[in-house]
Amino acid sequence: MTVPNAVIRSFYTFWIEAGGGPLVNPVPLTRSERRRPHAHHNPLDPYWGEGRLRYNPRVPRRRPRQMSDERWNELFAALRSNRDRAIVAFAISNGARASELLGMKGVDVDWGDQLVRVVRKGAQAEQWLQASAEAFIWTRLYQSEGTPLDPQVPLWWIQRR
Repeated sequence: MTVPNAVIRSFYTFWIEAGGGPLVNPVPLTRSERRRPHAHHNPLDPYWGEGRLRYNPRVPRRRPRQMSDERWNELFAALRSNRDRAIVAFAISNGARASELLGMKGVDVDWGDQLVRVVRKGAQAEQWLQASAEAFIWTRLYQSEGTPLDPQVPLWWIQRR
């Protein structure tokens, strides 16, 4: 449990005013009297440290959550079509956005090198991304269910249920 800086500051302020605490509060009310660090610094004066507050430690980053193999198998079993399995496998293996994957055409798939070309959000730049072999297997299974693929049409057709 982390204690907020305000609690530590008021604790030390109380004991300083009571005369029983340290001479200096380790958690100042503000970092500096100035609005910006060294905004109007006199070159003849030394620079003050303007880093983090002393009792404000960095919060460690959490590790990414993981799915167990059993849950992964349950997810794939719950999907209703090979198309959905292929899209999920591509998304998981290369980290592309859903809109980038859904905009792919037949010419955007390099079967030999196991790459897919996506149009990135923002700059609209084309980028080739690696994907897992399982994603390509699911895509082949999806294609075997329908009509032959024209390279210039979207790779994914909409399923009506």
